[in-house]
Amino acid sequence: MIKSNQNKQQMGTTMERHPIVVGISGPSRGGKTTLANNLTEFLPDPLFLLSQDNYFSINQIIHQQQIKGIPWQNWEEPSAVDWHAFKSDIEEVVGKARAPVSQNELRKSASLSYRHHHHHHHQLEGENSQQQEQEEFKERPVVLIEGFLLFAEPVCWKFDKSVFVWADEPTTKWRRLHTTRVPEKYFDTFIWPEHVRYNHHLCQWEENQMLRERLGDDLLVVNGVKEDPKQMAKKVMDWITGKVIIRDKASELALLKSTLSLD
Repeated sequence: MIKSNQNKQQMGTTMERHPIVVGISGPSRGGKTTLANNLTEFLPDPLFLLSQDNYFSINQIIHQQQIKGIPWQNWEEPSAVDWHAFKSDIEEVVGKARAPVSQNELRKSASLSYRHHHHHHHQLEGENSQQQEQEEFKERPVVLIEGFLLFAEPVCWKFDKSVFVWADEPTTKWRRLHTTRVPEKYFDTFIWPEHVRYNHHLCQWEENQMLRERLGDDLLVVNGVKEDPKQMAKKVMDWITGKVIIRDKASELALLKSTLSLD
């Protein structure tokens, strides 16, 4: 009997976890991936990170190119993404984040990253991350999902928290042409127009009850052009963890409408 109690003490009390699923979206080269990566430095373990960029369906992209008779493959529309594989991985990650673990396990670093490989193989990779003081949040793992089509309709998931990293057309164009370069005409024809096409509904997110529910009843808009990346990540982390942050929702909505409005 004493031995049994000792074993229970060693294992620790098993606790069910309630993960927070956070969606991060915005235009290409707006800063969403930088935000997600910076958040991994601030948020406590265990942490899970998935990127939409790992789920492109090249066969579907080529098929659409042939149907439409366009000179370039369009990687910017929802049909370019293998949503089935993406959702499957999200479900698997959320399931792992939700799985009951012992208090002893909660004290261990469990930062994981999902990556999608060819033929829908899946692989978990361990990542080093800084130890955090927020012990209570180890009971609420954070699942970060980032991608430029996350909030397109139909949205790929119902998020608990949603963040839109805003950036204007000139800035994203300059960044894109000076990093992973694409033909300027490709940016003008596909990247920016498709961004507006599949995100303009966010301008009415407050009035759209269905959209509000899918976004977690709130949408935090951050400025990917003017805000310092580290300070932005700290603000988003505080928001995710339920701390009070200084916000001007009217200004956030004005930012969205400045680039996404169809008027």
